[in-house]
Amino acid sequence: MDDDVETTAWDVIEHWENEADMAAYLDTAVETGDPALVVAALEDMARALKQKPYLLDHSGTLKWPQDGLAYQQELRDEWT
Repeated sequence: MDDDVETTAWDVIEHWENEADMAAYLDTAVETGDPALVVAALEDMARALKQKPYLLDHSGTLKWPQDGLAYQQELRDEWT
């Protein structure tokens, strides 16, 4: 068996074009019922908004708390 497996880096935020993409990603994570996956999705979304603030179309679809990182920590504490 050949142990030389080649992989490439893949980052979900590189494939998002707007906030609808992010919302669909979060919805899918929530549907799994896995709190760790929901937290990971929120972390991806926060990272995306730091790197690509233009993803928000400012339609008011996504509501972000003032301190998103504190909110994520609250979710972690609640689910663990």
